[in-house]
Amino acid sequence: MNVKAREVCQNRAKWKSLVSVYPSGLRANIVKLRRKSAIMKQVAAIFTLLLIHGVLSRVREGERCVDETSRALGQCLQLQYCLSGFKAFVDRGVEPTLCDTYKRTILICCVEEEVQVNTLGIPSEQPVWSESNNNNGNNEFRALERISERKCDEYSMDVIRYNDKRVFGGTNASPEDFPHMGAIGWLDSQGEYNFGCGGSLISPRFVLTAGHCIKQAKAANPVPVIVRLGNVNLNSDVKHGPPIIDVKIKTIHKHPDYHPPLRYNDIALLELAEDLNITNDVRPACLWTKPGFENYTEVIATGWGVTENTTLPSNKLQMVTLNLYSNEQCDPIMLRNRHWDGFVPTQMCAGELNGGKDTCQGDSGAPLQVTPEPGIKVHYIMGVTSFGGQCARKRQPAIYTRVSSYLDWIESVVWPDE
Repeated sequence: MNVKAREVCQNRAKWKSLVSVYPSGLRANIVKLRRKSAIMKQVAAIFTLLLIHGVLSRVREGERCVDETSRALGQCLQLQYCLSGFKAFVDRGVEPTLCDTYKRTILICCVEEEVQVNTLGIPSEQPVWSESNNNNGNNEFRALERISERKCDEYSMDVIRYNDKRVFGGTNASPEDFPHMGAIGWLDSQGEYNFGCGGSLISPRFVLTAGHCIKQAKAANPVPVIVRLGNVNLNSDVKHGPPIIDVKIKTIHKHPDYHPPLRYNDIALLELAEDLNITNDVRPACLWTKPGFENYTEVIATGWGVTENTTLPSNKLQMVTLNLYSNEQCDPIMLRNRHWDGFVPTQMCAGELNGGKDTCQGDSGAPLQVTPEPGIKVHYIMGVTSFGGQCARKRQPAIYTRVSSYLDWIESVVWPDE
């Protein structure tokens, strides 16, 4: 067997293995495109040629790219999430630009109009690009600032600087540490509020939370009615720290592709009955807008969930640092069930593989966040707590909804007129 034939076989095997590791809903789309043997031959051939000629730009997933054929701006995506780009090659012979390959993943440069929504309802990430000239005379492309980025700048003005001497690992949070944190409350049969989920204030009127937090079947009233903000202590008679603010929920916005009990697209927005005044104690967080996590290896999780010392939720806001793991690291050790069939790119994984630190019951909907500038109280929400295995057990990280995957939807609901 000559070198070229051997490489064709290798690429065909790689394509088959690629398909096998994705959930059945994604596989269905790809299998449709694999039914003709001619397509298989073309796919193997094109990637053999790309590898032989070195057309490999080594651009990471989610980063911008330029299609070598059309010179169009695009985004590096996994092959199966750019179905029309794949079909363009099959139908018209338009060769895709290969961004990178690693393990069993192939990344191609997918021009904006080719980004698809697959059968699991995963929303596309379509940043808007513009061309500009730098001082060196070379063309560079930059993303136009998103609505959420502009709002972040607006909400972050005049924030208080503080000494970042906190110790994380399941400790109590201090007042003003996390002014975006809100506790979602249900009214019980006694007329008291029970808090079963957390959320993040992302504008003066909207709280970001998990989709499964918009209804509690066992509650006297299954729909949440208030969000409590302003103090890290949920006790209504607390005498220390800033005052508690209870705001009624006006409208619940469930993501259109969240279909419980399936554990995908687990994200929702709570529209409050009134705009909140932005203060040092109540201030919206920023949304993380990049597909990747740059050089971050740790994130901060906050919530009023169960602690190691009790089976009841905590009245005081807890915070803990967790390790960020790639989906490829977590996927093999997570248990499948009929409601969850493996990681998709709109999910992320964090925890402590050695056990001892985790989000837990009562933390659902609460954020995973980073603070890019030490000493500046501006938090960026990367993830929303979705679900996990047994709390803080070894090799049982938790699964979070990746916020950057839902920016288009969030912005359309929170800032529709911007």
